[in-house]
Amino acid sequence: MGSGAGEQRYTNAQRLAARQWHRYQIDVIGHEVTVWLNGAPATKFRRDPSETHRGNPPSVDPDSGCVGIQAHTGVVAFANIAIRASH
Repeated sequence: MGSGAGEQRYTNAQRLAARQWHRYQIDVIGHEVTVWLNGAPATKFRRDPSETHRGNPPSVDPDSGCVGIQAHTGVVAFANIAIRASH
């Protein structure tokens, strides 16, 4: 993992207890994606505009996109998911 387009550096100094709810926030502004875990930044990356596996760019399909919540294996549960446009 790196810091180039489409790559990310995940950092987490928190000890996450199993069977306990944690707050997860994903901010997407243009091609910049920032992920927050319990209010602390966990990762940030820039979507490569040429990639299509996370949806087409708005110039190709304005209704296309990807909501990435969990990309790793393991047992997870989600509650109170909301998607909000920041126009």
